[in-house]
Amino acid sequence: MPGPQTQITLKDYTGMRLPTPFKRALPGLALAVGIVLAAPAAGEACGAYIPREGEAGMARERGLVLWDGRTERVLMELAVTGEASEAAWIFPAPAPASVELGDSAVLDELDALTAPRVVVERRWTFGPAAGAPPEAAGRGVTVLSQQTLGPFEVTTLAAAEAEALQAWLGENGYTFPPGLADVLAPYVADGWYYVAARLTPAGEGEALNGQLDPLWITFESDEIVYTMRPAAMAPEPFPLTLYVLADHRVEKAAAFGASRVAYAGPLDPRALPARSLVAPLITGRQFLTRFEDTVIPARVDADYVFTFAAADDVYQDTITRVEYADASGLLGWAALGLCALTCLGALGLGGVLLLLRRARRVSN
Repeated sequence: MPGPQTQITLKDYTGMRLPTPFKRALPGLALAVGIVLAAPAAGEACGAYIPREGEAGMARERGLVLWDGRTERVLMELAVTGEASEAAWIFPAPAPASVELGDSAVLDELDALTAPRVVVERRWTFGPAAGAPPEAAGRGVTVLSQQTLGPFEVTTLAAAEAEALQAWLGENGYTFPPGLADVLAPYVADGWYYVAARLTPAGEGEALNGQLDPLWITFESDEIVYTMRPAAMAPEPFPLTLYVLADHRVEKAAAFGASRVAYAGPLDPRALPARSLVAPLITGRQFLTRFEDTVIPARVDADYVFTFAAADDVYQDTITRVEYADASGLLGWAALGLCALTCLGALGLGGVLLLLRRARRVSN
């Protein structure tokens, strides 16, 4: 009998994992935690990834949002592709922000904690089963702080005019197309702030390709918000994995393409491993919600704003693994056994009849 064959059926799961990350100090990368309008640009949930020259793309973007009711912390990670030697990215915050280096292992741990539950289902087939799929810096712009964090040179900015902010970015080596001011205008009108971060080159002639170390950005906020407007300028849809850790399960009204909750459940730091990187981020018993989105740029017209759900309902994606085994061999053995039993029964019955006849003769 042939060995069992395995089929994996995915139910409500579109999460994506990258191959082993390339962590390089990539030359000339300009990261501005604010907003970006670009063409060509590779879409990214917190903005648009803008190469200065050459081709570039987004392989994946992951984010974690922590909110305690007053302060929001965002951990952002990009994985990029292409041959560009310099690029820019900008994302606004509603209050002056502080920036520090992050660790992608935090997001890796969250991926593992929220991985789909595996259910094994065994099915018998008759014959082989089919294969399975598987500072004042210029007019209207103020530099609030400057610091160096590892390979990043970070500047926090305030701007009274979108055009002045765009001009400052251009004068300081951030290359963006002229339309940037139009996209920045709503954030400037609301009095938001910006963080510009430049990655110091590690070697001559290297290209921006692979997974970049993430950054933590912290700012005061009276709501949970994740900037999305810049993604409207991306040339193609892109995937976003976003975690929100707060006192309750969260939901969002906006969706710019496919969007779903892949995990929702409480997190207790005492239940996590001793060396957990996530446990120190949890204050008491909090709720983690994981969103898996595919963002279609043409539909983006707002930011993500999260609110508490009506109930802390628990949910986890499920992978059903179906194991197939060929039962035709078992049927053959069963038929042979039945035949043997029939023969034995017939012989037994014949023996009984013979004994009865002999008994009659003796009695006569």
